[in-house]
Amino acid sequence: MRVFTDTGGKVKQSEFKRWLADRGATFEQGTKHLKVYLNGRQTTLPRHPAHEISEPLRKAILKQLNCK
Repeated sequence: MRVFTDTGGKVKQSEFKRWLADRGATFEQGTKHLKVYLNGRQTTLPRHPAHEISEPLRKAILKQLNCK
């Protein structure tokens, strides 16, 4: 599964969060991060809404949440 392929492998944190929420993810606020829960799994997402997330980080988050 590829997400946001037109951005050259990078996506803004706020867009990725919205994409995860559309798939049923829930979020819990941390100090400098968000805890993300989906499919009985948990991971963290850096909380910098205007900044981009790199492709390797995006893939790692999807793998940790068992999203394929």
